[in-house]
Amino acid sequence: MPLVGRLLDHPELTGLTVRAQNDNRLSVLTEIDQRPGESFIYLRGSTGIGGAVVIDGALMTGAHGWAGEFGHTVIEPGGALCRCGRRGCLEAYVSYHALRERAGLGDDTLIEDLVDALALTRDRSEVIGLIGRSLGLAIANALNILDLTTVVLSGYLAPIAEELEPVVRETVERHALAIEAGPVLIERSDGLTDPALRGAARAALQSVFNDPGAWIGRGLSIPAR
Repeated sequence: MPLVGRLLDHPELTGLTVRAQNDNRLSVLTEIDQRPGESFIYLRGSTGIGGAVVIDGALMTGAHGWAGEFGHTVIEPGGALCRCGRRGCLEAYVSYHALRERAGLGDDTLIEDLVDALALTRDRSEVIGLIGRSLGLAIANALNILDLTTVVLSGYLAPIAEELEPVVRETVERHALAIEAGPVLIERSDGLTDPALRGAARAALQSVFNDPGAWIGRGLSIPAR
């Protein structure tokens, strides 16, 4: 749906800048505010698997805006069919849709209840093992390329981060060069409510943050009434 175009058709928005961004990209902006100047890999479990790469507090976008799409990292060549049409993507194994459908759960299962619901259909350690090993492979590949040492888990992954950590770490230690230089930190996001909404507000105000002087000057140039 051409959402931005439809919004711009409304006369109330004439002269305003209207942009669209996915919830994962906005959520990581909130995480950046909580970790100023830090470098980390961000993985968000939701209907899909979102991701981002942050270097020294700056979000990497890449040539086409796809940097950090860890959900489409291949963890099993020729494996399960992903919604992107390719096979073996991380998202095809640990996204909300993939896990729910594989377990035969209804679409009334809430994302925040997903792991608990899965644990009713099989052993909880099996569920954590599947998610952790899949994440670990994607994370290890990313660490080998990016040479980072911090991974932040968000979305439905955050509440189970403590359970996932040993499984993810075991997989990462088997496949990532980074562990030779020291421990890899596997952390959870701080769980702020509506991180995408907070990130949207940050994005809207980014020009003010980048150059507050110009913004103040713009206000001073408006003639008094």
